[in-house]
Amino acid sequence: MSRNCHFLFVNPWIHDFAAYDLFYRPLGLLSLAESLANGPADITVIDLLDRFNPLWSEMSAHKRDTPAGTGHFYREIIEKPAVLKHIPRYFSRYGAPRVKVEHILRSLKQEPDAIFLTSHMTYWYTGVKETAELLRQFFPGTPIILGGIYASLLPAHAQKVIKPDLLIPGHDFARLSQWLKERFGLSMSQVTPCHLRKVWHDFPILKHYPLYTSQGCPYHCAFCAGPILNPVFSQFPVESILQDIHFACDTRGLRNFVFYDDALFINRENHIKPLLKKILQYRKDFTFHSPNGLFARFIDEELAELMAAAHFYEPRLSLETVSPAYQDLISHKVNRQSYLKALKHLQKAGYGSGDIITYLIMGLPDQTPRDVKEAAIVALNAGSRVSLSAFSPVPGTDLWAQSGLCDTDDPLLQNNTVYWYSQKNTKAWESLKLWVKEQNAHLME
Repeated sequence: MSRNCHFLFVNPWIHDFAAYDLFYRPLGLLSLAESLANGPADITVIDLLDRFNPLWSEMSAHKRDTPAGTGHFYREIIEKPAVLKHIPRYFSRYGAPRVKVEHILRSLKQEPDAIFLTSHMTYWYTGVKETAELLRQFFPGTPIILGGIYASLLPAHAQKVIKPDLLIPGHDFARLSQWLKERFGLSMSQVTPCHLRKVWHDFPILKHYPLYTSQGCPYHCAFCAGPILNPVFSQFPVESILQDIHFACDTRGLRNFVFYDDALFINRENHIKPLLKKILQYRKDFTFHSPNGLFARFIDEELAELMAAAHFYEPRLSLETVSPAYQDLISHKVNRQSYLKALKHLQKAGYGSGDIITYLIMGLPDQTPRDVKEAAIVALNAGSRVSLSAFSPVPGTDLWAQSGLCDTDDPLLQNNTVYWYSQKNTKAWESLKLWVKEQNAHLME
């Protein structure tokens, strides 16, 4: 009797100086797995960053976890690559303990016919490399298909270092579809981050459910690789999103939902507003989270009221900077006036002092601590906490040429911690970070 193909999907380790699980889910990998599971194929998903996997969850520090399931990854300190020796920080492997991963691979009931491996930050590639090497130890000769952000932004480097049998950049799956047809006689259904169902059997414990209501972003911010990875912006029908919510609530008992959109509030009258209204008609005991920055300019009085009624927890707004020069350089999606107007709408809807978080970028080329502090004062005085995001140079973006790095440099140097230590006035930046932390604490008193 012939058997179905068995495909193994793996989310790799992170190698970095720091990492935190803020609703981390490999949605691209899961979408591909779901697509192939809908055909005559068996799938197994191993997410090395799933902190609640029963095989190793007891080794993770869950004491400071939030109710929605965010918290610190388990980590093991590893040797720093030579190019990072000058950084005075520990370098670690984040995710499942290696011994546990080896046990899982050894215990698979059926060897995989192909392994699908994703990738994320370009400077996490050593984690992808270690994962790929381990997979080859257990399954020599099994083809490895590599995709994800690193594979898309640095395909030549990924091909040379990871040596996949097939590399899939971006969302162009025509080559993969042809490969599957020629090798296994399989046809691949359309891949979208909607309607994930079968993949969850490899996630026995879920604390929250991912919602992707759109793909891409119509803006082209100078620091962001979004337009490179998803050049076309599209939104999914409201009814299809509601189906995901019903599934998560009715079958998994979940009440926490996470929006992963880059541009959730675009086309608000026909998208987010009707969605929230229908959610409120269904249930009123959900909590919604938005780890990606929300576009403040689209928050009017009605949307703010819907967000409060639907329990948007700690809305995270993208401000990035209040400097007109930097706004012209990096983004046109928000300015000081539209940001402050959005805060007033949210506060009128019921959000109190410190309930809102504002994202600011620090360490941009030629940016000074004074520039960032000015923006932080605007946010703090308006009643919002501040979250500082250290700039990381991303290949292919408009700011890449100004970063001082070049295409031949090791991608490890793109790490925001590494780039941070290469800046002038490091003490002044550290002083600013401490000041912001103190001001956030005062706001919450």
